Amino acid sequence: MREKNTGFVYPGLAAGVIGLLIFVEPDWGTTALLAMVALAMLAVAGSCWGRLASTAVVGGALFVLLLLRNSLRLERFLAFLDPEKYKGGAGWQGWHSLLALGSGGWFGRFLGEGAHKNGFVPEQQTDFALSLIGEELGFVGAGLVVVLFVIIVLCGTRIAWKVIDPFGQLMAFGITVLIGLQAFINVAVVTSTLPNKGIALPFVSYGGSSLICMLTALGLLISVARYGPRAADHVLQGKFKACKRMKVGGPVGSLLYNSAESGAGSLKQRLIRWIRSRRNTLFPSVPLHPYQRPPRPGPTA
Repeated sequence: MREKNTGFVYPGLAAGVIGLLIFVEPDWGTTALLAMVALAMLAVAGSCWGRLASTAVVGGALFVLLLLRNSLRLERFLAFLDPEKYKGGAGWQGWHSLLALGSGGWFGRFLGEGAHKNGFVPEQQTDFALSLIGEELGFVGAGLVVVLFVIIVLCGTRIAWKVIDPFGQLMAFGITVLIGLQAFINVAVVTSTLPNKGIALPFVSYGGSSLICMLTALGLLISVARYGPRAADHVLQGKFKACKRMKVGGPVGSLLYNSAESGAGSLKQRLIRWIRSRRNTLFPSVPLHPYQRPPRPGPTA
């Protein structure tokens, strides 16, 4: 992953081609989401941080130049900076989203009693579903939705941290970043913390294809958690075996107390050699799981 071509150019081209096709739809928000997820996965996989940072800077500068040449999206950005000034035009959706959230109070108007869904917040069932939840269930209901997404992110991070299979680890991390980042962007847009990007709220917004993709991603994450080899059990097993050897008369004890009698280097060097010789015992190899096994050989002639 530290190499230029294998660790940066080839995966970058793959993500760039897909991002370019999405960009020309045009869908700038999903393109930015894909770019952030790709950069995060390359960073965790071990790619050079300097190349990733330079790519992010160049991509951000190019995005700003394209934004200045696109009057519609530039007006959306200006409406984000001053929602009240543009509340009759480009900022209508964001302004009434804030009104819907504010009118809900702590506990909301109750289910089905929301007033802003009657045409005041366009596309409220998709991009601005959280504003309806905040109006009908209040701050408590909207906060519960945010807490549930935080739980998903924490569980996904824990799964990616404990699994030692590189493929499963990267897949778990990528899915976690995708769900968490998409939810963060949607919540930020609804609360006018970010400009309007048109990104749905995972598992909540209306749309069958989005729900299928998110449930599939969550199923893959659960599969990694259930069947992926975990590091904790093997590390604890190795530490337990190492602690049993840490006694007077054992290999480590004899190494410590008889260091003066041996002339094979310093105590530190002998200890390092002993650890290297016992590496397979301290950290045993992890058996392959069914999804990791190589294909069966074909029939012989």
